[in-house]
Amino acid sequence: MAIPSQTGPKREKFSRETWFEFLDETGKSLFLNALDATRRIRWAETVFRIMQITQYSLNDLMKQRVDEHPYQVLFKDMSVSPNVDWTYEQIYRHLREISTVICMSVKEEPRVALYTENCVEGACADLGCLCSGIFISPFNTHFGPEILTALFDKLSINIAIADTPQRVEVLEKVNGMTARHFRIFQ
Repeated sequence: MAIPSQTGPKREKFSRETWFEFLDETGKSLFLNALDATRRIRWAETVFRIMQITQYSLNDLMKQRVDEHPYQVLFKDMSVSPNVDWTYEQIYRHLREISTVICMSVKEEPRVALYTENCVEGACADLGCLCSGIFISPFNTHFGPEILTALFDKLSINIAIADTPQRVEVLEKVNGMTARHFRIFQ
């Protein structure tokens, strides 16, 4: 398997879609299990080169998964009863909604702090930002106001997301201590 190049004299230029099909097909366990260790390393090198050539992103991966199995469960919210299943299609739609709200909430480039436990909404906010190229940094929920203030100032945070009223209260305190004001969402 030769490492692809878009610049060689006799190399055919393939579309992003063709490369994505290659990634999708060769990324399956049936293909990968058929490779010995040396060929698996060559495959990985090829994949990384394709990712560079096509500027393959997390958003591209999410779109591929939604197209391949839109109704398959991606997340299961067990914090509510009965449990709620979230499909790839539902999650992808939610990611776009979240990133849109974030982008429309500030005039400058959004810089987001995620101050939540591991939960569906937190995971969606994180993925939504990552898929849209928005800076996001998760913060340990055990950090107090002083540590959060220093980190928010260092990272120029202008949006913070919390999952509980108690964490919103902590963020409101931090908002009074930081060098710049930030928006808080729950």
